[in-house]
Amino acid sequence: MNCRFFQVTDKVRVRFLLAEAASLGQTKNQTIRKLLSPIKTSLSQGEGEQPQMLTSALVIGPWYLEWDSNSSLCIPRRIVSDAANLVTNGWQIGHLDLDFVLNSILPVISQWNTEKVYDNETANGQHFVDDLIKALGFPQALDTSSSMMGDYLSTIRSKGYYDMSLQLTDEMKSMCGVESHSHCFQSHEQLDAMYYRLLESEPMFIEDNPIEGMLLLMLDRVFWQRHIDSPENPNFRPTCEHLGCPFRDPRLAVTMRRKYFS
Repeated sequence: MNCRFFQVTDKVRVRFLLAEAASLGQTKNQTIRKLLSPIKTSLSQGEGEQPQMLTSALVIGPWYLEWDSNSSLCIPRRIVSDAANLVTNGWQIGHLDLDFVLNSILPVISQWNTEKVYDNETANGQHFVDDLIKALGFPQALDTSSSMMGDYLSTIRSKGYYDMSLQLTDEMKSMCGVESHSHCFQSHEQLDAMYYRLLESEPMFIEDNPIEGMLLLMLDRVFWQRHIDSPENPNFRPTCEHLGCPFRDPRLAVTMRRKYFS
């Protein structure tokens, strides 16, 4: 990592993120382009497609860390442009000294890059993230009583990916007026509408269920990245009524330094 970006006394935020598993099913040339390009190629797959499968990643300061399924490599990449506003909405699990972070994660990255080969069941993105978090001293940081987030994490650990759906609790199923526990979002507007139905039924729902709220936010940011890439695609547009997107436009964010170091 190029540490000239940091000051000696800086601390960095460590965030857990769900992002599109853009490398799944890519050609060799697409994978090479991903490795050489900024983070944007990791967060979206291209114009006109539905968001596909999600995988786990970590954002540490201004660096994005993901275990790539095609190359079996983690190449830390500097976050740039609109992606900076998207990834800072991840689940913060720590605020640590830079030297400690580097000394903790570099051996893990080196071990994975030299000893591991990607496997959906035994060496996937969630396993990589788990090892990084353990090295940082937070082995139970992603343990949660939330059945929704727990379902996401256990599925990614066992399969390597998850789709754009939620396993609703009985309470949420009743609040949203749907019959099935499994709800797949086909559009940005569907996600926004569910959020508003939850708040209409229980105004304090997000405050009382912060992990569920964080999961909804991370799914929203996947749709926002697609909307930024393909603004004409109606499936990626946020709610266009007077209420707007309940999670707000991620591009209307605080400064780069404040997001990463404050």
